[in-house]
Amino acid sequence: VERVPIRVRLGEPRRETGAGVRPPATERRDAVLLHLPVGLVIVDSSYDIQLINVAARRMLGIYGTGVARDLIHEARAISTPLLREAIDAASGGATRSFVQEATRDVANGDTGWFRVTALPHPAPTGSGGQVVLVVEDLTDVIAERRAAEDKNLGLMHDLSVLSERVNVL
Repeated sequence: VERVPIRVRLGEPRRETGAGVRPPATERRDAVLLHLPVGLVIVDSSYDIQLINVAARRMLGIYGTGVARDLIHEARAISTPLLREAIDAASGGATRSFVQEATRDVANGDTGWFRVTALPHPAPTGSGGQVVLVVEDLTDVIAERRAAEDKNLGLMHDLSVLSERVNVL
């Protein structure tokens, strides 16, 4: 049996031999990104979607795959001017965020709060800059904050009533 040295080239996916073949690292990475609970979108300088995961499609109101489509026209759930401004700022190297109330579920009219953060991302050589959008559903966080504020208001009212009673004594 002749022994042959194993050579691995950088950037080339590693595959196992034998019974099974492991998917390349890029496929595994893409599978993880596509199923994150946080929305993730990568757009080019023309606002065309390069990558979008399931959560982002749901939160932005995009039906179908969305890939290679204009995000500004496809995103039905959030403000177009705010989205365009955030992408343009990130294309120029700045990070921008905005929070907006939007429809979470068109079927039942359920609304929620979303934060969209646009981050500059250098694209592969020769293809211009890209922008990464992270979309977070803040509905539960805002509901908890409002409940805490309501509780604080109730406690402040109780404290003022007790203070008045002490002053009477």
